[in-house]
Amino acid sequence: MRVGSSLLVLFFLACSLTCSSCVGVLKYTVNLATSTIENGGPYNTFSQISPTRMVADNEGRIFVAAVNTVFVLSPNGSVIKNINVSGAEYIAFDNRTNIVYVTSGTLPIHTITEISDANLSVIRQLTVSAYPLALATDPTTGKVFIAIGNEVYALNSTKLVPLFNFLGVPTDMVVSPSGNILVSTYNFTENKGYIFMNFQGRTYSLELNTFPNSLLLEENEILVGTDGYILEINLALNIVGNISLYGGKIEGMAYDSNNDLVYAAVDSLYGQDYVLVLNNLSPIGEINVGITPVDVVFDPVSNYVFVSNFFDGTVAIISQGCPTQVNSSVSLPIIRSPTVSPQMPVISSFLPFYVTFVLLALFSALILRKYISKNRGE
Repeated sequence: MRVGSSLLVLFFLACSLTCSSCVGVLKYTVNLATSTIENGGPYNTFSQISPTRMVADNEGRIFVAAVNTVFVLSPNGSVIKNINVSGAEYIAFDNRTNIVYVTSGTLPIHTITEISDANLSVIRQLTVSAYPLALATDPTTGKVFIAIGNEVYALNSTKLVPLFNFLGVPTDMVVSPSGNILVSTYNFTENKGYIFMNFQGRTYSLELNTFPNSLLLEENEILVGTDGYILEINLALNIVGNISLYGGKIEGMAYDSNNDLVYAAVDSLYGQDYVLVLNNLSPIGEINVGITPVDVVFDPVSNYVFVSNFFDGTVAIISQGCPTQVNSSVSLPIIRSPTVSPQMPVISSFLPFYVTFVLLALFSALILRKYISKNRGE
């Protein structure tokens, strides 16, 4: 009996290290090339559509920037409109004016496009001299801020007002309710990343030894998705927490306010790309998606999580539920506070599935051998 009890305890221990929680399931996959929606997924096939950033409007519709088109999806994922916008890459929504803003910064013609949320058509385009990339809207005032070249501008009608400079190439931008403008950037030449923050006319910066890819605002805390880490920083630009994802490039992130969960897109170097689900910076599960997930949006109208998959031209739609298959090839990381801010600690991971059960088998054999020897002695 003691041998059986030991085996049972070890089985549950091994399962706790390798099994994900019931945190969501890939319900639909939207094929942007054919404007069709299918059950399940992922596709894992190459497409030239290449969706990047997304945003949700007040009605729960999802706007997807994808090279030369902005796709508009209904809350259930069906494609309801294609809007021609050359080089569409970054996108934001102003819920005060009901205008969608799109930046095109990778083509010779650099433009900022305004789209009416009411009739889903282009209002106007503004051509700028340098490449416009990351942009954000102030949730309190409705002001629009755009990173162009190495400077952040405020968009005032058709006029761009310069605000502050930064180093590197911008990757994302958020604005806090109190008016803090934060921009994440990277510098390949110096092999550094930065977080710049402008507040009341003054600019502050945080230097990182990893490249930041995305920002997510949660009340007075900001999550930073980087190459290999998810960092938590406060508005004083202090790192207050982090987790390590070995071999994972963290792209877009979204916050599910209904369930207090964060969904982070992970471009994995060693296997299937996936969305990592976190609660209070603690990983609780994974959901496989398409190839190279770039952005994640939570839609409070449908309660779905939308994920843009860059290389297979699809949008994955995650709903609440249990996945039929758990991806155990990527270990769940352990949370630790940074040793020297912003220096990242070396963080160990849980043992993979097969290693855990090899140890389980060896340990069980030792217990069984001891039990047999004791019975022979009697």
